[in-house]
Amino acid sequence: MLVHKRRDYRDLFTSNETFINRPLASVYRVPFASTSDWAPYTFSESSERSGILTQISFLSLFAHPGSSSPTKRGIKIYEIFMCQPTPDPPADVDFSKVQDSSKGTVRARLLQHMQNMGCAVCHRRTDPPGLALEHFDGLGQLRTMENGTTIDVSSGINGVQFEGAEGLGQYLHDDPRVPACLVRNVYAYGVGRRPSAQEEDYLLKQAKAFADSGYRLPDLMVQIASSPEFFKVVVPGPAKPPSSTASAETMPLKTPTGVAP
Repeated sequence: MLVHKRRDYRDLFTSNETFINRPLASVYRVPFASTSDWAPYTFSESSERSGILTQISFLSLFAHPGSSSPTKRGIKIYEIFMCQPTPDPPADVDFSKVQDSSKGTVRARLLQHMQNMGCAVCHRRTDPPGLALEHFDGLGQLRTMENGTTIDVSSGINGVQFEGAEGLGQYLHDDPRVPACLVRNVYAYGVGRRPSAQEEDYLLKQAKAFADSGYRLPDLMVQIASSPEFFKVVVPGPAKPPSSTASAETMPLKTPTGVAP
């Protein structure tokens, strides 16, 4: 879709088109009539499948065994598609109420968990996008009820309210942080390192050029690979000299035959 059809990169979050094989069709609960190993498939509007975030690959990977995880999914949405990492939780957090999947919905359990102010700072940011995907269980199959309770998939980010996976997909489609993150990642993968603070202006220019091209991925690859900055060699800083004295913890273990491997 992005390379051969040269589609808008942002359509990755809203398109109901995909490719499936026979095992995937059984998980999606859709027919597979093709004689090929893989075949194109367009989900119906009632399927709520909207872009890459509603594919089994994303939904099942970022979930708990046997249950969904709005927090995991939300963290990965920010991390992968917006280049915004989330700090690790404190070591003494009590997850018991959230992990008790025998009562109510995940939303209710997370709201209760967020009453802890030490948790709320991160969860108020990471959970909303994940809660919009709660119509999909830990395997990624569609459901509308959890423990006999209707699942609420209304959510919002930065004051923008939306409903379910389709609303989340449209939000990401329209959020300029998403294509800017792709630009950053393409450049970082190409040069084999994280961009420095001095390269922020360059990345902003590349993000603008990406937008001007209609968010075409092949054009982005060409514009970055042909830019002078792509070929600049960044000299690493000097290595720190080794300490003249080593502590007992860093000394190698001695064995009868020499140093332990």
